[in-house]
Amino acid sequence: RPRGQVEFGTRAEVKNLNSFTNVEAALVYEIERQEGVLRSGGTVKQETRLFDAERGETRSMRGKEDAHDYRYFPEPDLPTITISRDWVEQERAQLPELPVAMRQRLRETLGLSAYDAGILTSQRSHAEYFEQLVATGLDPKDASNWFQSDILRELNERRIQLHEIPLQPEQIAVIVRAVATDRVSVATGREVLKEALAGEADPAALLAARGEQVSDTTELLAWVDAVIEANADTVAKIRAGNDKAIAFLMGQVMKESGGKANPRVVSKMIHERLQE
Repeated sequence: RPRGQVEFGTRAEVKNLNSFTNVEAALVYEIERQEGVLRSGGTVKQETRLFDAERGETRSMRGKEDAHDYRYFPEPDLPTITISRDWVEQERAQLPELPVAMRQRLRETLGLSAYDAGILTSQRSHAEYFEQLVATGLDPKDASNWFQSDILRELNERRIQLHEIPLQPEQIAVIVRAVATDRVSVATGREVLKEALAGEADPAALLAARGEQVSDTTELLAWVDAVIEANADTVAKIRAGNDKAIAFLMGQVMKESGGKANPRVVSKMIHERLQE
């Protein structure tokens, strides 16, 4: 259509193109051809054209482009179906929240990233379980992290579906909350989750049996100092620039504490001691 004309012009189709190069070449040719027809006062015919790749031009193939040209006719055995707008709106009102809307809501109301919201809404059962976790009072990010990294991993390893998990969201929240408040380490929390999913005991009982994580600086400092004094060679390596050796000291402190030391606090203490 000429620039400024509101109504579309007549359609001409080009079919049987077998490469993007030919698509581009056919479009370029048709633009020039149709412009030439219109500028000379002619009219573009409604037709199907084929593209000659060797000549780089299109040629008319057939002029059947309206419905009647294809011999369409009503099916005598199928009655006409009339759908009212009221029925459409009634059905629309009964639709569950769709994934796109749910992803947007999770991002806007819970502050989740686009990636996390996408994973959580990949299946409706996942989104519903996640929201049940949040409803227990968990931080949305904590609930998202545990669901994606630990619960889904357990599902894959055990080859079970989400509805087959023997734990209620409230029970899993007990574990997540214990880790978030430094009562137990992440490693311990994961062990408890694995055991609870295996049906060994209720998460609260498993946590109680392990005892709480030690975060008292006085007790921790005694373990840290003992390990540093007993591993002078490792300390020398760290001070020489081998930061990876700190992991060995961390492991020794955890061994001294029977696995109850708070790793985050221990790491900070070791760094501080080695800078003195």
